[in-house]
Amino acid sequence: SVFEHSTDLNKLAPFIPHDPRTVVARYPLDPVTTTFICCPNCFRLFAYSPGVVEPRICEGPLLAGGTACGTDLWREVWAGGEQYTFPVQKQIFQDLRHWIARLLSRKGVEDMLENPLRRRVHAHEPMFDFWDSLSAIRCRDSRHKSYLPSPAIADARHTLRLLFSFSIDGFNPFHMKEAKQTAMSTALWLYLLNLPLHLRYREENAFKFTIVPGDHGPSMENINYTLDRLVDILRLLFHPGISFSRTSKYPQGRTVEGQVVYTVADKPAVRQALGFSAPTSEL
Repeated sequence: SVFEHSTDLNKLAPFIPHDPRTVVARYPLDPVTTTFICCPNCFRLFAYSPGVVEPRICEGPLLAGGTACGTDLWREVWAGGEQYTFPVQKQIFQDLRHWIARLLSRKGVEDMLENPLRRRVHAHEPMFDFWDSLSAIRCRDSRHKSYLPSPAIADARHTLRLLFSFSIDGFNPFHMKEAKQTAMSTALWLYLLNLPLHLRYREENAFKFTIVPGDHGPSMENINYTLDRLVDILRLLFHPGISFSRTSKYPQGRTVEGQVVYTVADKPAVRQALGFSAPTSEL
């Protein structure tokens, strides 16, 4: 081995951990997340603090001005002769700010994200990507100016502007394929359009926002509790943006702004996320 041929490295051999759990414990490899208590009935979210078992029930109204939900948020479990209290259902959200920070710490990524406009040379050529259309040019910032500046315009603040697509879909958490199985969980993602097409949809480059827990999806109205969490961070990202103390390319730091430009989902998911009614609706 390399240690047998180097006296200096041989001295370091006893200090190299043999168990990968040592590395996991020493370095923050897991994503930064926030945990909430999620009502199993109406999917309302409550702040979660370990050791604090309040509120005990969901007191929010099922509908505006209606009766309270009243669903239990905690359950009692006996183990080893002792009683423990656990949330009935928890929902975990990944922090977009930390996700962007990790992305910008990767060498070479910022070069790919900057100036993503790649227009067709001739109008009659086919479109193969989002950037071949006029959608990106039509995006506006908080001052109603062109969101993506020309590559020839230098930004003294080194502001990085990102465009995302939003995706929502339901899946069977138990992988059951038998007929009449209705179990379903709902997942929400963001995909960074600034990345080249061959990297954009790889798992390590997708922002997994959350998975709504439970074996049934939220209703048209109840999905709003989850969407509100996403809107809050996207509003901050749009204006005034998120400042990072340093990135791989800019050790002195830079500001990142972003916005969602379109939604990718099937028809039921689009109607649920965007508030559209079904074609047969008479409302």
